[in-house]
This record gives sequence, C-alpha cells and structure tokens, in this order.
Amino acid sequence: MKKTYRLYPFAFFDRDGITARLEGMARKGWLLECATPLWIYRRAEPAEVRYAVCYTPQVSENDPEPPEGQQEFREFCAHTGWEYVCSGAQMQIFRNFQEDPTPIETDPRLEVASIHASYRKQRLGLHLLQILLALRSLDLLFSQPRSPLARPGSLLSCVFWLAVLFLNAGQFLLYWAWRRRALAIAEAGVFLSTPPYGRPLRLLNQNLLPFALLYILLSLAQLAHYRLLTTLLLALGLLVLLAAILFLFHFCRTHGASRLFTRNAVLTAFAVAVVLLAWYVYCFPT
Repeated sequence: MKKTYRLYPFAFFDRDGITARLEGMARKGWLLECATPLWIYRRAEPAEVRYAVCYTPQVSENDPEPPEGQQEFREFCAHTGWEYVCSGAQMQIFRNFQEDPTPIETDPRLEVASIHASYRKQRLGLHLLQILLALRSLDLLFSQPRSPLARPGSLLSCVFWLAVLFLNAGQFLLYWAWRRRALAIAEAGVFLSTPPYGRPLRLLNQNLLPFALLYILLSLAQLAHYRLLTTLLLALGLLVLLAAILFLFHFCRTHGASRLFTRNAVLTAFAVAVVLLAWYVYCFPT
C-alpha cells in the first residue's frame, strides 16, 4: 500500500486549517491514516471527503485504550456517518464521505472550552518553556565578549533560537487573540473560524526540524572536538537512545500499561539519556 508522509505545519487549535488540508489531500487521492508524530496518508481514490477535528482534554497519548466515555462518543459519531480516523494527543480526527454531513460540534461555547483545556494541557507549558529557553540562550550568546555574528557556530545557534522564539511566541499570541474573539461571539451561538496560521509561521514550522537537526549535529561536533568519527558515534548514540525511548513508549501503549507507568518509564529513559550526555561532557571536556 503506497503511503506518503507530511510534517504538521499548523497551530494546535487551527481546526479549519487542518480540515482544509486533509480535504485537499483527499481530493488528490490521499486519506489520513496516522497523525503523530508525522502525518501519514495512504493512497486511495480521489474523493470529496469531509473531515472534523474534535478536542478532548481528558484523553492522553499515554492511554493504551480510549478512556471511559470516548468509545461511546466515537460510536455515536459513527452512527451519524463520522468515521474515527486517529488521535494526536487531545486532538481526535474524524471523516465523513457524505456530501453534507451533520456537524459533530453544535455548541461553540463547549468547543472553545474544549480547545482551551486541551491547549493548556498539551501546548501552553511547552510554548512557555521554549520561549524561556530561547530567551536564555540568546542572552548567553549576546553576553559573550565576541559578537555571535563573528563565529559560525554561534551564528547558527543565534538563528536557531530566534526561530524557536518567533515560532512559539507567534503561536502563543495567535491562540490567545483567537480565543478572546471566539469567547465573545460564542455567546451568540456562532463558531469563529480559526485564523490562518500565516505563511511565515507555516514555513518556519516546516523547516525548523531539518534546521534543528543541523544545529544538533553542530553541537555534537563541538562536543567531539570536531573529530568526524567521534561526531558520528555521538550522533549514532543519540539516535539509538531516541529510538529506545520511542520503542518504550510504543511498547507501553500496546501492552496495556497505565498512563502513570508509561509517563514515568519515558521520563526515566529520558533522564538516563541526559545523564549519559552529562557524563560524556564531564569526562571529555573541550
């Protein structure tokens, strides 16, 4: 079965942008199959398909099975023609092959509340943490005696952290501006369309991953004193650790582990990876 893979170039709350992209892919003959971490599409006949995005803050990606009430909700959606496709943390995606299906969401106040609860649970802390890390990293770079623009490695770090700051601050401000307007008109029973993500933010989100990989590779090269073999070994070790963490997460989910156990296991594995990296920096200083 032929498949294609895409990055996720949308803000978390941009349900209109997400559904428009999915429906456009369906018209090209691609149906969504998986929404995390990459969006995976499978080949199908081109068709007019309607998609819907629902936000359920009580759901966690660590749950091996849908929590109580979610299975009934999906069955209710199936009765009205909405087929459950997949989930991405608190975001559930449905599709419908009818020309004019009955919408899943009928109360804008409840929808805004669900989006906000999901945003606070999944994205708010992440946005704030990355903004603080970016500000701190830029402060360290510009507090050095020589300008970061005069050093290639520091210049790349400066551009990377500026991109992280712009992306996260942009999403943060965009969400709160939309929520304020959405709450105001929800009282009148009106759904507010989510704002366009903006071409600069979308392009930045699409290209930040390869740029981040380049930045990580340069950081590993600095740790390895710019020795090629050591750099490659460090990169390989990092990939192995990352693969091990992802495998552990997948193993816990597919074998019925509880949400608490899965989270603690992944956090422990991540802590081991950090300790190993700190050990290398301590034992082999530059």
